[in-house]
Amino acid sequence: METGHEIIIKGIVQGVGFRPLVYQLAKKLNLKGSVQNNQQGVVIQVQGDKNKAQQLISQILNNPPPNSIISSVETFPLTNMSFQDFSISHSQETGHATTLILSDLATCQACTAELFDNKNRRYLYPFINCTHCGPRFSIVKDLPYDRKKTSMAGFKMCSLCLSEYQNPLDRRFHAQPNCCPQCGPQVSLLCQKGSLIAEKTLAFEHAATFLKAGKIIAIKGIGGFHLICDATNSDSINRLRQLKKRTRKPLALMCLDLNQAKSLCDINPIEQNYLISAAAPIVLCSKKMDCPLPNNLAPLNPDLGIMLAYSPLHLVLLKQFQGPIVATSGNLSDEPICIEFTEAIDHLSTIADYFLTHNRPIVRPLEDSVVKVIYKRPQFLRLARGYAPFFMKQDQLTPKKTLAMGGDLKSAYALQINSTVLMSQYLGDLSHTKTLELFEDEIQKTLKLYQSPLDNVISDLHPNYVSHQEAFRFKVPTHLVQHHLAHLLSVVAEHELKGKVLGFIFDGTGMGIDNSIWGGEFLQVDLDKRHVFRFGHLLPFRLIGNNRASTEGKLPALGLLHSALKRQFISSSAYAQKLADLNVTVNETRLINSEGLMTSSVGRLFDGLAAIMRVCEKSQFEGDAAMQLEFLSNSNFSNTKYQVDLIKSGHTTLLDPIPMIASVIKDLNANIGVENCSIAFHQWLIEAISLIAQQSTMQQIVLSGGCFQNRILLEGSINRLNQAKLRPFWAQQLPPNDQGLGLGQIMGQEFTFKDLPCV
Repeated sequence: METGHEIIIKGIVQGVGFRPLVYQLAKKLNLKGSVQNNQQGVVIQVQGDKNKAQQLISQILNNPPPNSIISSVETFPLTNMSFQDFSISHSQETGHATTLILSDLATCQACTAELFDNKNRRYLYPFINCTHCGPRFSIVKDLPYDRKKTSMAGFKMCSLCLSEYQNPLDRRFHAQPNCCPQCGPQVSLLCQKGSLIAEKTLAFEHAATFLKAGKIIAIKGIGGFHLICDATNSDSINRLRQLKKRTRKPLALMCLDLNQAKSLCDINPIEQNYLISAAAPIVLCSKKMDCPLPNNLAPLNPDLGIMLAYSPLHLVLLKQFQGPIVATSGNLSDEPICIEFTEAIDHLSTIADYFLTHNRPIVRPLEDSVVKVIYKRPQFLRLARGYAPFFMKQDQLTPKKTLAMGGDLKSAYALQINSTVLMSQYLGDLSHTKTLELFEDEIQKTLKLYQSPLDNVISDLHPNYVSHQEAFRFKVPTHLVQHHLAHLLSVVAEHELKGKVLGFIFDGTGMGIDNSIWGGEFLQVDLDKRHVFRFGHLLPFRLIGNNRASTEGKLPALGLLHSALKRQFISSSAYAQKLADLNVTVNETRLINSEGLMTSSVGRLFDGLAAIMRVCEKSQFEGDAAMQLEFLSNSNFSNTKYQVDLIKSGHTTLLDPIPMIASVIKDLNANIGVENCSIAFHQWLIEAISLIAQQSTMQQIVLSGGCFQNRILLEGSINRLNQAKLRPFWAQQLPPNDQGLGLGQIMGQEFTFKDLPCV
């Protein structure tokens, strides 16, 4: 007997070939009906045998289109059926949008083969794409995902492209960016002043020649401009560093293919899978001992950040050039990445000698994602192109629409739409005006896509955070969530933890509930009662210089040294000698008695210790000092050991860093190498985590915050906790740094801090 069903499929189901798959399956099963996109996802109406309708659903669920993510399937009875065949209907634009947008995808193998086939009509065409690859998030203006609502709307398809687009059996059926050399965007090469040099294929030939001559080129890709140069040319790299004012921070590489990448780095199978994935992120890989690239590419760093050419434009250029290139963000220091030529000319003409650009508009900027493999699992340092927007289902959330503002330094907002949380791409440092403008613009674009009004907004506690101040502009109820609790709950949400957990949250700074600066927190959480107890923390030391302390390591060092002197762990002569070594001024020594700010920050502990050891006295970028200590500790073996001193104060456990600092100074004076001291410091912190965790009686241990981007610290902590028969959890799908705060803020809006432990 024939029956009718309406099937609504939600998730990442638009722009991935869902409708052609449904069409083909329905035709094989002799079902009549239709499939269409709407604001919520994909809607299928079928008429036919009930068992065959169930087969259709089963086959979709068992073998969905590549790159799709199905979050829910709902089935309803359908009456008044009058279908003669099965068809693909036009998109429906009614109701509030809830469908999820797919991230931009690297060029698939089929398109790559066509790109380099001189008999194909898209030979060397840098905008080749199909249903399985190409831009998505960077070109979407509105939902549902149709060409007229993307930045491809201005390019009318030629008859050949239109026939592919309309053919359900074609790989390019309803591929919204579908185009060819006759009807699609085009590439141009321009000089520093904007005058045209060459177009189309000739532009790539000239660009490759200029790269070989040592020139710097600004190239417009999928999510914005890169600044590129020859990665084998030390002089070009130095010039790029000087002009971009990027003294020591590692520069990313782009390789033509996996073989080229393997000639430079030792790449394990997990790293390889990420390199060749559709997301194509930058992957941190260990440099080969005989790596031929110059040291100024990533000074002092044993790793290289490598990505494979992920767009046809990059593929054509690198095929022409043959060697690896530096590919760093096309922006001035700390500003958003440039996305349009006029903007690039204004901002990058003092750096780039030439501009390789195109006329397809970019709707939203996207940096490259960055991932490294730790403990055989991914750890994201930056979540952007290929992964953003990132969606996470959280069924325990109260259904509503909530905006979380995230943090300031690595800004990214989060939007809760009922039980789904959307995490934005990395946006940058909100202390910069242009980044703040981008932040505001991206939020408005997202709210426009998902049109229902906000129920509330959540921000960090810190009143001086720009994101905190921005939260109150929405004129809806605003909730505040403590910084380190948000870090912890981000990991809790990712791993769907229940019951009680103890979190070690180590970062630079975050305001505590007592208005002091936290950053080395042991938080005990009852997830059922939504209670939080500050089980313990790093024993606070004086924070001198406020914001300067994050870049000038001598300032946190001075606070640590003063505590060591005051508590008689070091002599006045040793204190004076260290101040002289650090070039501490008279005015700075006076600050130690006049400034009352205290901090429990592990991030500042790393900075201060690196300065005391003369490893890094002034950071060139965030995490610089900590990274150098990490790299010194790569051997991970030292006979030097530092005692862990724990102080019990009521219900609170304090980790005292001052005896360890005194031991480091003693070892340095005894000419114990800085490598041994650094390894011993990492081992001290790892052992402290283990001892405190065992004291807590908690089995589930969360490790989060920017300090856990340190491979030595994270892997060592995981191993030590496993040895103690505890269960460690850490950020894997979202960065442990402040980019992951938004999810934790959404999860933490009903949590309260308590004075008594969660037992």
